[in-house]
Amino acid sequence: VFFHPITLTVTGEGTLHYTLDGERPTLESPTVDGPIMIEESTQVRVGIADGTSLRDVTTGLFVIAASSLSERVSNLPMMVVDTFGDERVDDEGRPRTYRSVVGAVFEVDDASGKAGLGGEPAFVGRAGLHIRGNSTAGYPKKQYSFETWDEGDKDRDVSILGFPADSDWVLHAPFADKTLMRNYLMYTWSNRMGRYASRTQFIELYLNKDDGPVTEEDYAGVYVFMEKVKRGSSRVNVESLGESESTEPAITGGYILEKGWNFSEEVGIRTERLGDELLFTYPKADAISSAQRSYLQGYLDDFESALMGSDFDNPELGYEKYIDVDSFIDHHLLVELARNIDGYVLSTYVHKARGGKLQMGPIWDYNGALGNPDYFEGWLTEGWHYQNPEFPADNPNAYHWYERLMEDPAFRTRYSARWRELRASHFEMSSLMADIEETAQLLNEAAGRNFQRWNILGEYVWPNAHGFEERDTYQKEIDYMKDWIVERFAWMDAQLAEP
Repeated sequence: VFFHPITLTVTGEGTLHYTLDGERPTLESPTVDGPIMIEESTQVRVGIADGTSLRDVTTGLFVIAASSLSERVSNLPMMVVDTFGDERVDDEGRPRTYRSVVGAVFEVDDASGKAGLGGEPAFVGRAGLHIRGNSTAGYPKKQYSFETWDEGDKDRDVSILGFPADSDWVLHAPFADKTLMRNYLMYTWSNRMGRYASRTQFIELYLNKDDGPVTEEDYAGVYVFMEKVKRGSSRVNVESLGESESTEPAITGGYILEKGWNFSEEVGIRTERLGDELLFTYPKADAISSAQRSYLQGYLDDFESALMGSDFDNPELGYEKYIDVDSFIDHHLLVELARNIDGYVLSTYVHKARGGKLQMGPIWDYNGALGNPDYFEGWLTEGWHYQNPEFPADNPNAYHWYERLMEDPAFRTRYSARWRELRASHFEMSSLMADIEETAQLLNEAAGRNFQRWNILGEYVWPNAHGFEERDTYQKEIDYMKDWIVERFAWMDAQLAEP
């Protein structure tokens, strides 16, 4: 990031060809024959002539910002993304195409406790960006998929903000969630209880979508930089599975499937007995082999046959032969304690490791939770989410597994015992309240800027719960969520008390 025009000197042995428009240079591109003046955001891509092609193509990434931003600091990491004027990053149509951008991340300095746009970025790189989300895509504050690229526009694994190296990230934009922290809290609590959820880090984002410099008008507010749900030793830890692996034991894992939007038989599996629809996340639909698809279909159908059979509660013959019961219990408890309106039916992942049983998780998308929504009775602290009168309107076949599991007294006993175990440890109320207070204190300064940019406190943003007009300060939103959690946990304590 620079704040005044600069002169770039490029050196190297041989004839150098370059471009300034982001395209890979060719032998027809201009040659470097002197200093290059940089006055606007650009990618300077340089290659060395080598016979009939270029080699060693290298990209210099330059983002110009208004001089006033050189003094901008935050107690949160800061990120600048420049699209070089390509507004197609906001295209909501499908399939969604990554557009070439540059990303720069400024970390908090240990000594000062601040990150500054005038400092040295910890990461600068080529990347792809596109809008993400379904119902949230229409919000003015957009969220994005962010994919780090190499010189050939292919995935490049990098470590950003101390996360394990990877190429796929999410710029999550809390908008209707005016606490800014519901996803952050739920993912933190899931990890604490031993169930992987995406790592997260609050940032302040500047996103420039025009041809000019980055200015204060490009301030996008508080975002959550987070890991995308994908396969990996540091993410959903299932084995790599190539298309050629078609026999046991290799074919038995790993897989990641999602109950989500836009299902078709081209991109997922519909179970034979209960009609549940699961989308391929890993391997992707265009990479999964017919043998692997057939294996998954058979495994899920066998599971449902056992689940719905007369011996369904037999540990050797019933559902327990096919699923990791503890993961199913933990996932259900997380949905219920937060009363997540999408819970069980959308943004719901399952995975299967090689030789292992089907597991629920990781959790995903908890904006519509912890008292935030005004439909599906999501604002109520009493009652089970899965028993609300409209459930499961968004995906009618997606809850049948749990319906049957709840008919087993042993499952219900195990479920209640797990809740009491968690309440005595990871979900002890003073610990949860301390998490919220610590997060609110961390966000307080940046939240002020966020709500200057998005003046929505006290205003209705779908699907805000009743009383939104009275919650006209950031602290009131925090207090409302804290009170809701206390009442919700007390209700669940009463339902799941030891008999």
